[in-house]
This record gives sequence, C-alpha cells and structure tokens, in this order.
Amino acid sequence: MPTPDFDLRKHPPRGPAERVAGLYMLGRTIDKARAKLAGTLGPYKISPGLSGYFLEWLGIEEADFLEAVRTSPDDAAVAAWLRARSDPNGYDEINARLLERALTDATRRRQMMGQYPILRERPDLARWFDILLEDDQRMYDDAKQRGGMDARFVMYSQGSGRPQPGVILVDRVHPMADVADLAAFITLSQGERDAVVKNVGAGIALSEANLHAPLRPSKNVFCVGRNYLAHVEEAARARGADVKVPTAPTYFTKAPTALADPGATLHLSDVSWQWDWEAELAVVIGTRCRDVPEDDVYDVIFGYTCLNDVSARDLQTARGQWFKGKSLDDSCPIGPWIVPAYGIGDPQGLDVTLRVNGVVKQHASTKQMIFSIKTIVSDLSRGMTLEPGDVIATGTPEGVGFARQPPEFLKDGDTVEVEIEKIGILRNGVALGQLALATSVRD
Repeated sequence: MPTPDFDLRKHPPRGPAERVAGLYMLGRTIDKARAKLAGTLGPYKISPGLSGYFLEWLGIEEADFLEAVRTSPDDAAVAAWLRARSDPNGYDEINARLLERALTDATRRRQMMGQYPILRERPDLARWFDILLEDDQRMYDDAKQRGGMDARFVMYSQGSGRPQPGVILVDRVHPMADVADLAAFITLSQGERDAVVKNVGAGIALSEANLHAPLRPSKNVFCVGRNYLAHVEEAARARGADVKVPTAPTYFTKAPTALADPGATLHLSDVSWQWDWEAELAVVIGTRCRDVPEDDVYDVIFGYTCLNDVSARDLQTARGQWFKGKSLDDSCPIGPWIVPAYGIGDPQGLDVTLRVNGVVKQHASTKQMIFSIKTIVSDLSRGMTLEPGDVIATGTPEGVGFARQPPEFLKDGDTVEVEIEKIGILRNGVALGQLALATSVRD
C-alpha cells in the first residue's frame, strides 16, 4: 500500500473497521502514533479512548508502541513487533470486544457529548465504530468550512504596520479584512466566522509576520491557582506549611495591562527581585454564557493558547493576596496564536513544558489537573457571565522557581519558553529593572 500522510490535522486516521494483520484498530492506532511522533496529531489521541483499550487488551504500553512505530518502516513491521509481544490466539476476542463496544449508558453518553457533539444529533448511534466514523466525517467537514484542522488565529503586523487579525493556514498568514481584531472575530456566530475565513486575503510567509498577543481583553485575565497536586505540594514544602489540597478552584486575576506579545522582551520592573515563571494552558471563551453545565463546557470554548503567569513572588507573599504580585507590566505574555477547539480535541491530555535558556523547569500533562477545564469553566460561570474573548489561565504544574532548592528566579537576559502540545511555543526574553538586576548580581 502507498505510504499514508500522517498529518491528522488535514485528514482523519484510518477507519476503526480497517484491519491490519487481522486486527481492527491497529491501522488507526498506527496512524495516530505516527502523527503523535511527527507532531501532527490534531484533535486525536491514543489514550484514553478506543485505541487505548486496544493496546491495553493486547498488554502493550503506549510508550513501547510509539517506539516500535518510530523504528518500523511500515505496517507489516509494526504488526510483526506486536505479534511477538502479544498472544495472537486472543486476537479474535479483542476484535469482538472492539466491534461490540457501545455507548449505552445514558449518563456516560451525556458526559461524552462535549467531546463528540455528533451524539446530540444522532441518538441512534451507539456502536463506537459508527460513532468514530461519523465524528471523523463531521469534524473534518466542519473544519473545512473554518479554514482546516490546522488553522491558527493570530494578531500580526508587517514591518511598522498596525496589528491586524489573521489566520495561519499551513505556513502562511492570511489577513481577515472583515473584522477589526480577533476579539471581534470571536464574538461572531460560527456561521459568520466561517464566512470571514472564506474571504481571507492573500497570505504572507509566517516568517515575515510579527506576532502580537492574540487577545487584549478589556477585563482582567481569569486565573486558577493551585490546580496541580505536585505544585500544591512543592509550594507547601517551600513555605514550611501543611499540604492543603483545594476542594474548589481558587481564582485570582491579572490586569489587562500585564499582557505582553509573543517574542517580546519582558521588561520586568525593579519593584521585585523574585520574578518567577508559570507555564499555563489558557482557555478562550467563544460564547456569552452563564451557569454552564459541565457537559456543555466545550460548546462555549473558542480555543486555547499558551500563557506564562510571570509572578513577583516577594510582592505576592508580602501582600497576603496575589493581585499586585501577578499584575505588574509585562507579566502575562500570551500566544503565539489561538488554536480553535476543534483543532485540539480533548484538552485534558496535553503536555505542558517550560524551559529557561533551553533547560526544562516544568513538565506535566493537563490530565494531572486537580480541577478539569470542564469543572473550571462551569464553576466560574455560576452566577457570573462569561463573554467571548475572556481568557482563563488554568493553573501551573510543579517546577516553579521559588519552590526549588535553592530557589531560582529569572535573570536579566534569560529566555523563557512555554510549550504546549498541539499549540506551539510562547517564547520571551527577559530584561530586569535596575534594582532587580543589581540585587540579582549582589546575590
């Protein structure tokens, strides 16, 4: 067979009923593995999901499967590797399990509607093979209307020109002339957004574009504190306090004047000498909403981006509350673009990494959140209206500077990078104020 294109942002993986080496799901799982290795997975994943069950029933770890796919030239080689490490006598039983697996529990079905909107319209669909095929088709039909599965939305400029909204299609930035900025674009209905994307102008190479913060909301950025258990534990150790796991989301905000562009140098004030980093996945709300049930949360999300919750730790500690230490100028870089929700799929399985001068300081998965994105948005919206363009930072994992032994803080000339799977890299330089620089040198 010809070698497939494993960019699953452009087309779906093989259908679940297509057999490779006599096994359902193997071809589909190989496609997803190759795409994951290539960074072109789009909204798909291996586990949790039917591919995850498939590997589990075979007794194969996902990491081992990925390595086998990476080193195998074709499907036949992967199949030979699999056959050597599993029991072929059990393949018929696994095929039967896959073929018969169905979504029949009403509560579970409601829970899955956010991830598979087709379930709202097709109550007749119960077998997972049928659900996956229908969802593949619908997802790509919808995405085609919106610029493709790999579309990314930006604010950009050329030379000394003013920032304007655009959409990145493949590796070119196309201007969206019908809206003033991305905030205005997000307020439109989905049909109106589709019409804007269909009417984009001629593009320029991404390398020729200067990227700006994709959003500069007029209201504060919502933030969730203490949302990864390991971060709660490291902070408690650093402060010599007992570990207290939050039972409800802890919210604070960052002022809109704190926002900074991707690629910009962060000019951090000399009111602090303990500038710290915090890599976070940020949610962008797409629909005016209030009192959103958890099962409906994905319906009100426009997309996702990277955010660095840069924090002045000495101010944060001394004030007894977080706003001042979190809201100083240039302490909220965001970007480099917004990836629409349909290009991410399930957001609770994304790798989050932060590097300082190329050295990894933070690395975790969003599946480790204490409060999921569904819980955060639903809880925040109770009694409070969320609006299109609102930004919610969902918390940072372990590895922050103040909790390290000894503590580490950003230095003048540092480069800090936030990288989130399926989104990209938010990179910024650091320039400390004179007092902060002098203190850093003295220490």
